[in-house]
Amino acid sequence: MIETLRARLDRGVGRVAGPRGAVAFWLFYAVFFVALYLALSRTLSFDDAVSAELMQGRLAAAYQVRNPPLYEWLLFLVTAILGDGAPAHAVLRYGLIALFGCATYLGALRTSGSAVVAWGVSISLVAFSWLLFDLHHATTHSLPILSLGVFAFVLVCDQIERPTVWRAALLGLVIGFGLVAKWSFALYVAGLVLALASDRDGRRLLFDVRTLATIAFAVLPLLPVIVWLAGPGRDFIDMAQHNLARSNAPWAERVAEGLVRLAIGASTFVLSWLMFMAVVGLPARRPTPDRPAPRAAIAARLALRTTVGALILAAVGVVVIGATHTDYRYMYPLFLVAPPAMAGFLAPRVDHRRFAQGVLAIAPFVFLGAAIARTYLLLDPADFMRRFAYEELVDELRVRGLVPATVIALDRRDAGNLLGLLPESQVRAAGRAGPAGTAEQPCLVVAGSDRGASPRPPEAIAADLRRLLGEAATPEAIETIAIDQDPVWGPPRRVHWHLVSGAAAASACRAEEREVGDEDG
Repeated sequence: MIETLRARLDRGVGRVAGPRGAVAFWLFYAVFFVALYLALSRTLSFDDAVSAELMQGRLAAAYQVRNPPLYEWLLFLVTAILGDGAPAHAVLRYGLIALFGCATYLGALRTSGSAVVAWGVSISLVAFSWLLFDLHHATTHSLPILSLGVFAFVLVCDQIERPTVWRAALLGLVIGFGLVAKWSFALYVAGLVLALASDRDGRRLLFDVRTLATIAFAVLPLLPVIVWLAGPGRDFIDMAQHNLARSNAPWAERVAEGLVRLAIGASTFVLSWLMFMAVVGLPARRPTPDRPAPRAAIAARLALRTTVGALILAAVGVVVIGATHTDYRYMYPLFLVAPPAMAGFLAPRVDHRRFAQGVLAIAPFVFLGAAIARTYLLLDPADFMRRFAYEELVDELRVRGLVPATVIALDRRDAGNLLGLLPESQVRAAGRAGPAGTAEQPCLVVAGSDRGASPRPPEAIAADLRRLLGEAATPEAIETIAIDQDPVWGPPRRVHWHLVSGAAAASACRAEEREVGDEDG
């Protein structure tokens, strides 16, 4: 029986272990999870809703100081084709995840020299805890850097081997767009430069005159963002200091906390994946390692040193500025080429086909676990991602004649979800500046209370409305409507919304703008 299973796995590896198999898997992955999400929920996650509300259907040089605008630029392009709403967000999110999987194949192929090992390492990404959970809903701006970081690495390896001006320019654009995706991408770039400086072949590239083209083209995507940041009230340094060191504790305490958080975050970020690689790699190990090809050895050495260098630089940053904001979800820039580095480590030490057989035997169960977990979250009674009664609310507002209007939502997630359902209205979060209500489009304030495992009582909602509207938020001005919702799973439920309209809501539409941005992205 075991021999029969091995024979079937061997035939399976022969059919799928290669570039076509990697691309086919990641296309299937993206289509499956897009379909699952659209079938069960269509409610935008908090991060997706914030991006939608920030973008407001317009293309701009930038939208907030905290995060650069590449994700919103991509969202603008996708919504121009698919329209506002859940399908556009799902296609963009899972398209970027699939692109990361395919990019990892290319990076692993460069470090291992083996299409079979590269395929196995690409598929192994499903074992990362953040790909099992976080990337499905809780990340936006970090998504583009996943593939951009690997593409930059591949271009650097090619540039070391065959330097050209055109490839140098393309590398610069990739780096520039990485920085326009997430400021912390600079940490990865610094790690890559450190790795090049520590390598004889890499130093030759650093001091090549064509590297000037890389620097010049890296600046190009940043220019509109830099001009925007130069505007009044946009203090990048203050934002960075506030978000990196979120504590007034003494420097020594902050350094200790930051280093502990960094160690825990880095360990948990890769733990599940390392366990998967051990399970499939140890049974396939060779008694005596092979000597890797020089081309693959250089790339593998560079990937490993880039990862180690980025980790060291992160630790140095913690010590220098006392940063404490070093949790699990900020580890993406540090481990962008860890999978290619692992491919370079494994290729001379494992039997390639046996390694791929192990991946083929175990990865489907990991994928199934991810699908079950995702399904549970989309049906979760705590409303983490379950479909919420936004469509029913919009229908009720139209029946009552309250829209079109300038709609102010107390909750950013409500604002982002309502934006795509009310194209005839202006929708924004409380505190965001915009056109005030008019006779044609009066002001309407919307607050929900029934999302989550512990719904907020009406008294708490009323207190929030009073903070926003002042004395105008009298009990008589707050209208509560009840909407019956039939969920995809579970018993029917009644959802309550609280509205303030007319003159009582007018002050909300005249509010001064404050930055409303993705907390982490």
